[in-house]
Amino acid sequence: MKVLAIINRKAKMFSNKVINDCLNYLKASDVKIDVEIPDDKEELLNLIRYGKSYDFIIIGGGDGTVSLASQVLRIVKIPFTIIPLGRGNSFYKAVYGDVDPLFLFNKLSKGFIIEAVDLGLIENENRSFILGASLGIIPDIIQASEKFSFLSGRVAYSLGALAKLVLGSPKVFSARILISQKKLYYDKYVLISIGLTQYRAGRFKLFPEAKLNDGLLDLLIINPVKRLEAINILKLSVRGEHIKLSNIIYEQASNVEIDVDEMIPFEIDGDILESKSTLKITIIPSSLNVLKPSSLLLQ
Repeated sequence: MKVLAIINRKAKMFSNKVINDCLNYLKASDVKIDVEIPDDKEELLNLIRYGKSYDFIIIGGGDGTVSLASQVLRIVKIPFTIIPLGRGNSFYKAVYGDVDPLFLFNKLSKGFIIEAVDLGLIENENRSFILGASLGIIPDIIQASEKFSFLSGRVAYSLGALAKLVLGSPKVFSARILISQKKLYYDKYVLISIGLTQYRAGRFKLFPEAKLNDGLLDLLIINPVKRLEAINILKLSVRGEHIKLSNIIYEQASNVEIDVDEMIPFEIDGDILESKSTLKITIIPSSLNVLKPSSLLLQ
């Protein structure tokens, strides 16, 4: 068996020891591993484009690295797994839970299956996503969390959220939201967020009803709220209990179209992108092939 390991040396929690320990489990099972450390994004994408001779690929990095790789993985369909080296590692958690990566690779070395999971797509950007896309307070929180980039992702995002909610106030914007070409909302909001996985930023269970392969986008909409209400939503979101609140709209759909009355920034998988007034978002069912241990028991 031949495997390609693509490692992002710039990952926030990069660790040679973790990488080597994970790969050694596979090597002990007579797996041949080619290790590549790309210098830039295009080199990473090309490694995947021309990696069809490999049985599977290992992505060493955080959510941003996996998100970038998904742009090509959805096309070439090569199975992959992850060595989590980021601050949040939300996609790793969605696929494997809280399992230690060393334990995971030990299990994978003894046998694996391939499971297809969904991918989101911003059609008018031709950009896929593994976690979600948002307008409003989440892009602001991501930017605020950069001040705490020396901390773990979960802590940094929590501090960024508190700083934004306590010291500032969420920006209110008007938008038209068309869900599955059927249901229409038009109002003022502080957040419109689409998710594929239950967790964002590692610890916030924003989409408690999301599943990796249900063929649906989960949509979270928050109307303007007072500061204490916003802090309460943040607190409840750790357990996914925020969707019970009256000022929360939670929907599931195969596609969503968002038209904003003004140009505002949005985020995809934690990356802040240029301001847009229109987003057309759809689901690509079963478009990524992830490795899972043959053993049903990860814990």
